[in-house]
Amino acid sequence: MTLGYSDVVDIFVNGQKVFQGDATSITRDIQFFGTVSMRGAMASRLKKGANQVGVKVKKNYGGWAAAAELADPAALSGPALAAEER
Repeated sequence: MTLGYSDVVDIFVNGQKVFQGDATSITRDIQFFGTVSMRGAMASRLKKGANQVGVKVKKNYGGWAAAAELADPAALSGPALAAEER
């Protein structure tokens, strides 16, 4: 999963913290307000069935943001699973 966040983020999967990142910037120029770059990345094992993902964002100044994108959503079902299990 690729990640973008401002300023500090903790990511939890099924109640366990799996990622912590700090993108705090000392620059407070107006041109950077509202922008989040997708520069972080993480991987986590998922259990079969439903999984819960939580994001905790901590902000030092101004607004906050968090975004995530699955690198390969098709991989979530996996080739070994039968069609009725997907």
